[in-house]
Amino acid sequence: MLDYLDLVPCVDLFFNTRSTEIDCQSLFPNAMNISKSEHCCLLHKAVEECCIEKLESLLDKAPEDINKVERYRRTLLHCAIDRKFEQGVGLLLERGADVNLPDASLHTPLHYCCWGKNENVLKLLLDRGSDIHFRDHGKKTALHIAVTFGFITGVNMLIERGAEIDVRDREGNTPLIFAVRMRNLPLIETLVSKGASLNIANNKGYTALHLAAKYTDGFIVGFLLDNGAEINCQDDTGCTPLHLVHSDKAIVRLLLQRGAGVNIRDCMGCTPLHVVLQGMMAYENEVVEELLDWGSSMLIRDIDGETPLATANKQMISVDGMKRHIIKLQYTNLPLEFDCSIDLSDFELYQVACLEEVAKLKINRFGWNSLFDVFSKHADPTFVLNDGLQQVIKSRLVEREFPIYCSLLRSKFEHAVKRVALLDTLQNTLDIPLPNEMIRKILSYLDNRHLEYIAKGKKIQRRRCIKVKSN
Repeated sequence: MLDYLDLVPCVDLFFNTRSTEIDCQSLFPNAMNISKSEHCCLLHKAVEECCIEKLESLLDKAPEDINKVERYRRTLLHCAIDRKFEQGVGLLLERGADVNLPDASLHTPLHYCCWGKNENVLKLLLDRGSDIHFRDHGKKTALHIAVTFGFITGVNMLIERGAEIDVRDREGNTPLIFAVRMRNLPLIETLVSKGASLNIANNKGYTALHLAAKYTDGFIVGFLLDNGAEINCQDDTGCTPLHLVHSDKAIVRLLLQRGAGVNIRDCMGCTPLHVVLQGMMAYENEVVEELLDWGSSMLIRDIDGETPLATANKQMISVDGMKRHIIKLQYTNLPLEFDCSIDLSDFELYQVACLEEVAKLKINRFGWNSLFDVFSKHADPTFVLNDGLQQVIKSRLVEREFPIYCSLLRSKFEHAVKRVALLDTLQNTLDIPLPNEMIRKILSYLDNRHLEYIAKGKKIQRRRCIKVKSN
């Protein structure tokens, strides 16, 4: 084999001449067998220089070498696509270049095309039969690559040609998960509109919603929830999306308003409140307050027996979010789940603001009900049937007019909706020889947990009756 240094003058002469009639075989005996590097191969050199005349001349003399590879096993077609040499790509395809030969990393020309986001070349490759399902070393298809590089046109073309939209790579990531990682909302919208599954988890148990929450992208979180993402899905460590949001109050609030379980525990027994309080930063006090307003318990123990309350007491930073929550409960006469001996003297101005909002809650009436009824009439909360009250509580108006109490107001209203549903169900299903009004009055003395126990018992009893009848 010829040494590259011996070839340099001849290579320069060949590529510096304007004539395509130069006898390359006389300059380079055995040249077509040189493979020491891409510069040693005239064909690859022609592609590298984007020289269509030289490439055509060389292919005329050695058409059998059209699929020749260099040291990284890239073919001429790989290199032409990489160099954005569209003329060369067209010529190679006309001459019969193999569109599915992989390089050393198992990347086909189609993978290269998706990296370069070249729509024209992509169409040429697909028309020539490129395998859209071919996987590289990481088990990624061309669709994974197109998504990673934000090639929306390519994504649409690949899916239209039959690319599997929920294909998973070696780590279990789907194209949708890649789109969330890239925080590319238009691409996420495209994939979902084409039928991408929102709740597929990767090998770590992360769904698209987990990652959107982790990367604190509220727009993507909202879009995924609007389209049916499972809000309480747990990864391999038991974490829900809510566990992964440590610092963004807006996303925490959004998840809670959509039904995120505030007291779900991970594999270590930790609730989202545990997670936030561990190694807490001062700016995370707002998240602590939001979680508490939505019913997060301070007394749930993790596997080490640690409660959020105990963790809070160990913090070097003052847990102001917890203190603000306690003050809010005091001024609405709502029960606190633990004995409070915390000094609140530094919060005099906040207490005044709470009193002012409580006064406004009492005077804002909708028919027979005031907004304060949400806090005071919880035994039989029929105020949930008040459409005007419900609309205001769910509107942005309540956030503007009642910035202190808005989350607690919404939380208690949602709790009341569930309570009314339980009361209605049990009132109509309990076989007790009493008027319905009296049954409801008796049930109203029970909390939701006990009502749920009774409802569960009735379901079991009903199943047994059906089983007996069928036998």
